Amino acid sequence: MKLAIAAVLALSASAYAAPLTLEVKPASTLWHVGKPVTIGVRVTNASAVEQAFEAYSCSFGEHFASKDPALMLAGSICDKNVLHTVKLAPGKVWEQALDMTAIRDGQHALQLAFTPNGAKAPIAQSTPIAITVVK
Repeated sequence: MKLAIAAVLALSASAYAAPLTLEVKPASTLWHVGKPVTIGVRVTNASAVEQAFEAYSCSFGEHFASKDPALMLAGSICDKNVLHTVKLAPGKVWEQALDMTAIRDGQHALQLAFTPNGAKAPIAQSTPIAITVVK
């Protein structure tokens, strides 16, 4: 009986898993205060059905937020900034590069949340990555 309940709970948990996942890859885990670091961001459709969201073509960085206020996302300068629908088939990814800057030295956790246009709350969050910031 316990085995059957565990199996049902495992199936229920996977049925409600987030359809999109967020992965971040900093160019380095050693940052210098005030110097930009490029961060690769990768949104993956982890579900079995197509997922869609709206994002800006140039200022897509607005859709990401840092969990650590000392690690800041840089703004975008755009000539043309169009809102478009991103459609991801199962297993497909949407990749972008963002610049971030640290404003305080010390040990930090790089963790981003992704909120596409129109969403009221983040729909994906990255796993924290340890970052060392020096002056």
